[in-house]
Amino acid sequence: MHREIKAQRATVLRSCRSRLDRLPDARRARWCPTGAKKFELAARRAQRRSCGDADAGERAVPRISQASRCTRLARLMYGNILFRVVMGAEQMFGRSSKSKVGGIIGGNGLSEWWLNTFTEVERELICERNLQALLPRPKVDPISHGPNMKVVGSLASFVVGWAAVGKLDHRSIDYHLIAKAEDLVDDVTDVETRHFIFMHKAKIYYRWRDVDDFALEKAIEGCRQQIAVSKQAARALEIDGDIPSHHGFKQLAIIEEKRGNYGEAIALCEQAKSDGWWGDWDNRNGRLRKKLAVASRTVVWLSLEQRRFEFVPVFHGLQGRLAAQG
Repeated sequence: MHREIKAQRATVLRSCRSRLDRLPDARRARWCPTGAKKFELAARRAQRRSCGDADAGERAVPRISQASRCTRLARLMYGNILFRVVMGAEQMFGRSSKSKVGGIIGGNGLSEWWLNTFTEVERELICERNLQALLPRPKVDPISHGPNMKVVGSLASFVVGWAAVGKLDHRSIDYHLIAKAEDLVDDVTDVETRHFIFMHKAKIYYRWRDVDDFALEKAIEGCRQQIAVSKQAARALEIDGDIPSHHGFKQLAIIEEKRGNYGEAIALCEQAKSDGWWGDWDNRNGRLRKKLAVASRTVVWLSLEQRRFEFVPVFHGLQGRLAAQG
């Protein structure tokens, strides 16, 4: 029964689409109340541009409505009903027109990924988050609305910038954005851009380390990727001899310290200082060395205690043999 209903709806959709496609542009505009006025204005503007004379354009383009009032009203009503049927069928089957996707998404060939990866609610949420972060705030969000815009430079930096590091639980959206940025990062040759993409990845995954089992390992991966381009990024970001802090070194040192890998954390601090990154690496290094010394003494003491417990039965055995011989 469900298949029959679905087939009937698909037939209605095809019939409506084919009927609209066979109509001329001027007549098709009359079928939709909102499209008639737009078509008339667009036709006049196009005629004025082609003729170069506003008066000639007004004379060359006749009024669209040549029918009687009753006939036009009937056409508009029927067109409105037909328009609602088509749009309802598209929503029912989950179809979205890719031509409606504009902005950065439409201008850089990401429409298919955008429509297949995110739901309509998630897409609007991404656009709203981005719109709130822009100053001055534009009227139309540039991600997927407005005219197509071709990105000059790194597209991956735009995609990773749409992910939000905050307290709101939008991690499923942010994970998809980070994954897409990683797919695009192979085409990025600018080491500064790669540096910030990996930093954003480490921050987002570390934020949800207690929620998702894989998040901590992904955060560590992002830190190591950022550290891998540390020397080149330091030269690119240096301004008057000053270099900013490095998130990857600091975050990974904290993780290794919590795991008890003090030697690894010390090595990270020394490498960060050697590459010239700003930070309290000496103080952190001194604290880690104290913890390492305490841990080493504890390990030695536990080792001696273990050996003592292993030696006690042997000692008692020798003592019993000496007593039997005496």
